[in-house]
Order: sequence, then structure tokens, then C-alpha cells
Amino acid sequence: MTIYLEATVCIVESEKSALISAAIFPNFIWLASGGIQGLAVDKCKVLKDSTVILYQDLNAFEKWSEKSILIKNQCSCEITVSTLLEDISTPEAKINGLDVADFMICQLKNKQPNTSGTTRFTPELDQMIETNPALLILIDKLQLEEV
Repeated sequence: MTIYLEATVCIVESEKSALISAAIFPNFIWLASGGIQGLAVDKCKVLKDSTVILYQDLNAFEKWSEKSILIKNQCSCEITVSTLLEDISTPEAKINGLDVADFMICQLKNKQPNTSGTTRFTPELDQMIETNPALLILIDKLQLEEV
């Protein structure tokens, strides 16, 4: 087991987002808050001296921005709130409160699948599996299908 003491910690709302993000960006530590209300100062005390990026759902930017100030002051960590989703989302996406995983899945769906017959996944997912072989176990055990 490798411990990444210097790795940036990325916090998302849902467990789904943490899993998908970790598969795509394995050099970061991905944590889920368990929902919009789950981001709390007492839970973040372990992040002392860490670099933290918050990737909130589209309906939580203001709330998580306010909480980030409290966390930064009380937990002594460098924390930023990502504006990525706010910057690239459509009004419809904002209404639906999409999250970072929804955008990643959409990007993967828009890629052309590998039609050579040598794999059952798109090249992007094959690359993720090559980087993190445990992903294939997760896909098979949960009987997930790429759509």
C-alpha cells in the first residue's frame, strides 16, 4: 500500500464521483463527503497541512465556498473550490445539479469505442484499467457495462 503524503486531496459529494475520479485521475486522493451537508470542519481536521480541492455538485458552489473558508481557518490546510463545473456547465446541467463524474462519463461516452474486437471497452477505459487493474475487478464484480 502506498501512502501519498504530498498528494492533493480532492473532495467530491458522492461516492460515485470519488470512485470514477480516482480511476481517471489516480495521482490524487479522492474522498466523498457523502452529500452536500457532509462537508464539515470536524471531518476535515485530518487534512491539516494538505492541499485540498473541492469539486462540489453544481447546486452547492456557494455553500461549499462558505464552508471552505471555515475549513481553511480551522484545519490549517490550503483549500480551493473548483469553478470547473460552474465554468463549463449548461443551464440544464445546473438545474439538474450534475457532478464531476457526470461530466467525466459524458466525455467518455462521446469518445469512439474500439471496434477492433480485441477489447470490450473504449480505449480510454482500457487505459484506466491498465493504470489501475482493480478497476476491472470493480467492473466485473458489480457487473457494470460501458454505455
